[in-house]
Amino acid sequence: MTMIKIGLVTIFMAIIAVGCDQSRGEEPELTLQTKIMVVALGPVPPRRYSAGGNRGDAAMLLPQVGEVPPSKLYYQGFENDVENSQVTETWRPFQIAFNNTTAMRSIKAGEDFVLYKKLADAYEPYVTIPSGEAGMRRVIFLSPLSLLKNKNRPWMDKPHVTVIAPGAGRLKDKQFVTACIW
Repeated sequence: MTMIKIGLVTIFMAIIAVGCDQSRGEEPELTLQTKIMVVALGPVPPRRYSAGGNRGDAAMLLPQVGEVPPSKLYYQGFENDVENSQVTETWRPFQIAFNNTTAMRSIKAGEDFVLYKKLADAYEPYVTIPSGEAGMRRVIFLSPLSLLKNKNRPWMDKPHVTVIAPGAGRLKDKQFVTACIW
């Protein structure tokens, strides 16, 4: 029941944040950019504590890999080298919110946006966000594919992607709530 409430509150906050951003009287940008907010939705892992020391002190342990979504993914970007007059390809970080809202980020419109997970010595594709039209604002929800398959580490596999465009024709001036059951 708690997870349903967290999911509902997160979705509601994301929709309000997008709506507030759109209602400031700003005209949509007429550039080749689209704005996205990426939010990972899923169960919070149980808290674990270390064995107590001499005084019985115990410290809370961090979640294990795959119990929570990656907090940071990466995408390929370009950097201008002014000294050498060259453009070099580089990996740029992209923060992912977990059961919480985040800021809208601008990305290039008209092409899929691939986010990569960093491994020890390489990067592997983790999630592909479908392309959006120029000036469009979208909320992207990432959720574990199946909790039954990998109950203890649901974020090891690539997540399911749900795209909501609050400004889309059929959703314009509508209010809605989506429930997620874990």
